[in-house]
Amino acid sequence: MAGVEDWHALAWRAIKPICSPGWPESASAAREPGGAKAGPLALSPEELQGTMMSWVDSKFATSRDRLYRDGEGTGWLPRGFLTYFAGPPDGKHAMMTETLVESVHEFSAAPIVVVHFGMHAPASWTPARFPRLVLLHAAPLPSARKRSFNFNKMRAMIFARIRTGVQLDADEFVAPGVDALFQRVEDEITAEYPFPILPVHFANRSPADQGKYWER
Repeated sequence: MAGVEDWHALAWRAIKPICSPGWPESASAAREPGGAKAGPLALSPEELQGTMMSWVDSKFATSRDRLYRDGEGTGWLPRGFLTYFAGPPDGKHAMMTETLVESVHEFSAAPIVVVHFGMHAPASWTPARFPRLVLLHAAPLPSARKRSFNFNKMRAMIFARIRTGVQLDADEFVAPGVDALFQRVEDEITAEYPFPILPVHFANRSPADQGKYWER
């Protein structure tokens, strides 16, 4: 198991290009002549830095301190689930996320981190109701840059600071035995093979789709 300094170093390695003001220019200069350059919808250095800002919901600050303590005060969650969403507090995405959070509390011993990219999260989400929930907030991506909302999935992974994580979309839920996944993640993802385990959409794909899924 890597020490806390190693986890912090890995986190900084992931976000350094985003947070360093001079990175776009240095990266552009390093490209071969005639190589690809950033287009007119590229995020400015200030906008990129803003994408790395998140904060803990005040109601869940105590839960965050308790769950992230890890016996060492490292600021990292040893194991946990992660999801993200946006939308009104009484909308379908909030309700789907709530069902996921409920399933984690019902069938798992692990915490779940929810990163909210909207205006208001449901007021009914409280530490008393969900003692293993940590709610984070972050600003949405700049709308003028026309980025897919799903890029927030990567932002959420960085914000969450989970050592061994299972990322789930808001329209999913967990079932009994799900905690076995954490050990498999730790077995499969190592310093020698630092790549995530990814799902595939085999069940609803066929040769009729004529797409890259079937070719692979």
